[in-house]
Amino acid sequence: MPLENLRDIPRVKLCNAASPLEQQHNLARLSGAKTFLMKRDDTNCFATGGNKARHMEYYLGDVMKKGADTFIMLGGRTPNLSRIAAAACAKYGIACHIVLEEEKHGLCCEPRELREILASNMLNAHVHTHPPFESYEEAIQTMQALADKLEAEGRSPYILQNESDRLPIAAFGYIHAAQEIVEQLDELEQETDVIFCAAGSGNTVAGLLYGLRSLGCDVPVVGVSVGFYGADYIKQRIRYKLDQIALLLDEENPVSDDEILVTDEYCDHHTVTADTDPNHPATLAAKHEGLLIDPFFNSKSINAAFDYAKLYPQSQILLVNTGNSIPYYVKTKILDAPYPKLVNY
Repeated sequence: MPLENLRDIPRVKLCNAASPLEQQHNLARLSGAKTFLMKRDDTNCFATGGNKARHMEYYLGDVMKKGADTFIMLGGRTPNLSRIAAAACAKYGIACHIVLEEEKHGLCCEPRELREILASNMLNAHVHTHPPFESYEEAIQTMQALADKLEAEGRSPYILQNESDRLPIAAFGYIHAAQEIVEQLDELEQETDVIFCAAGSGNTVAGLLYGLRSLGCDVPVVGVSVGFYGADYIKQRIRYKLDQIALLLDEENPVSDDEILVTDEYCDHHTVTADTDPNHPATLAAKHEGLLIDPFFNSKSINAAFDYAKLYPQSQILLVNTGNSIPYYVKTKILDAPYPKLVNY
């Protein structure tokens, strides 16, 4: 069992319990699937939920293991992470410093609403604004300079480095999720042909794949790129993360290269707004299931799941709803601009 080897990995508790696995009968009917299951990680109740709550349990565990009392990160890598990080640090008494660019659409952009929450000091986060970065290296130097300043003041800082520089401990949370899925499918006496999941950094997909294969579950997992990177690059990142997970857990990697499936066909799909096509799967989920799918991340993965159902009628589909950003729909063409690709991140 993969969870046995996770017991020695430092972790704090943020998620209240296993997120539910729900039958979505109306989505099954509308998509043409035999069954349409949804893993509701949008219901992880800490700081309005999302997959970053699972990730942050291990990030903060590492912070505390290393005796740090201050957490430093770049805002904007994903909208959910800054909110979850600030809330988790507040809960565990860790000072949280978030570096944001002054421009809305820079390398480390944040949605206006989240910037306002962070800047309001509601979550007790220290927000540091900076002119637009020329490169990620400049952003790292800025965080290091902040860390040096805080250390000189007697603090013990921990910098959350970029994806290529840090070990994929965030993926451990989705090894837990994989075990939940296997157990919940058994309880429901339900099978699934394929699992769809939004893919940005690749941490969530890597954890799911590692956990499922360790448990002997061979269901394909399709990562749906949300637009940060192309499919080939995400596959490379997932491969690296899987190898590092196996190394950290002192195990053989149970995932072969041909099991890493990623599509970038939905990268250029625009953010869902209130005036989006009424037949868009995210709109149908709201109208027929009462589900508010976030307008950028999971709106793409549910689109991919619907297209799969059209190609393979009567298929059994499972969608991991990673939550990510609080659903916020507006009637504006401003959101029609593609989300900036962080190719240098």
